[in-house]
Amino acid sequence: MSTPRRNRRSMPHAVLAHAAFGLFAIVYLTNPPSAQEKTVDEVALAHAAPLPRLDASRLREEKLTYRITASLGGAEVNIDASLEIAKESRDDPTLGSGVVWRIENRAGPPVPFSDAFVLGAEDVALVERRMVRPTPDGQLLESLHFTPQSVRIGDQEFALDRPVLADLDIAVLAMPLKEGYEGYARTFLATPQVVHWKVAVSGTERVATPAGEFTAYRVSLTCLDMNALTGVVWVSKDAPYRVVQREGPLIPELGMGRMVSKLVAVGGP
Repeated sequence: MSTPRRNRRSMPHAVLAHAAFGLFAIVYLTNPPSAQEKTVDEVALAHAAPLPRLDASRLREEKLTYRITASLGGAEVNIDASLEIAKESRDDPTLGSGVVWRIENRAGPPVPFSDAFVLGAEDVALVERRMVRPTPDGQLLESLHFTPQSVRIGDQEFALDRPVLADLDIAVLAMPLKEGYEGYARTFLATPQVVHWKVAVSGTERVATPAGEFTAYRVSLTCLDMNALTGVVWVSKDAPYRVVQREGPLIPELGMGRMVSKLVAVGGP
């Protein structure tokens, strides 16, 4: 049996850039969907619903390493990525002082990428997000600053009639997951656009990864604004709580490719 040929250059540049840090981060590449594409009733429910209660005690300071495999158009690429969770003190005259969570996603070659969040230490509320992503002309830094009522991108400010969460892969770690759990969530894209999600736990499964085997909740993340695209994350059932595996589609505009991310190691430089 022949071994599939890895052809990095045949993978779209933007796919490699965005695949590294979340199942649906790639929606940055799309235009906002038309109203006809939305699951209107559930979008309305998700927009009106209170955000899920987040429990800061479920987070812990550590570094996790992942291997992401993205497949599209007959080509496949592997990307090494990491998630680092730490507490730090900050003294910012604009954003305030105190202890916060700093959570950073990083992707290695072939397309380096970083996506960092600052979250409230107790309520895990989104305070700041800074992304460095590649473009055909170099790198682009996007810095977003949040309050419950607004988000500031550069010198532009956009009103939020409802608060939003950080990256859903991060927020799901702090959700009170259990069998049968369901809820709605909202995240924010720099397009700018609020994106609505349905989060549902369908049960527990035994998941094998390079970092070991885990009993994990199977959590479906359905993007209600993107024609109900659904990805799955597996979150370890018992503490320490970690996303041990992710799986989901790439955007339809690029062909229905897939990506799978598995936990490789805990700790390390």
